[in-house]
Amino acid sequence: MAQLENCILLELWETVLERFPKTFMQLQSADLDLDEAVAHLESLMNYTTTLTDSFHDFEEKKQLKDGADNLVQQYPYDLETSLAEELVHFREHFKGKNLPRKEDALDDSDEAVSVELQMYRIHAKREIDEVFPTSILPCEFI
Repeated sequence: MAQLENCILLELWETVLERFPKTFMQLQSADLDLDEAVAHLESLMNYTTTLTDSFHDFEEKKQLKDGADNLVQQYPYDLETSLAEELVHFREHFKGKNLPRKEDALDDSDEAVSVELQMYRIHAKREIDEVFPTSILPCEFI
C-alpha cells in the first residue's frame, strides 16, 4: 500500500511543482494589480481541487506503470526501461478516441474488430511508430 501512495504522491507533486512556481513568479511581478493576483490565486485553488478530483486517474497510471514494469522485469533484453512512461503517453494519446468495441457490434463488419487491432491500425496509418516505437505490442499484455 505504501508503494501505491508513493507513486500517487510522486505523480501529484510532479504536476503541482510544475504549476506553483509559474504562478508565484507571476504573483511577484511588480506591475501586478489586485484583480490579477486574485485571479491567479483562484486559478491555483481550482487547479488543486481538480487534482483532488482526478485521484482515479493517478491510480490508473500507477496500475499501467506497474504492469509495464513487470513486463520489463520479465523481458529485460527485449523491452526498454522507458516502456512505462511511453505507455502512459500512448494511453493518453488514444484516450477519448471512442473506438467502437467488438462486443458492441451487431455484425462482423470491419468496424467490429478488437480495440487492440484498431489501435494498431491507427498507429500504422498515422505513422506514429517513431513517437511510440515499443508501445503497441506490450499493450496487449498489460
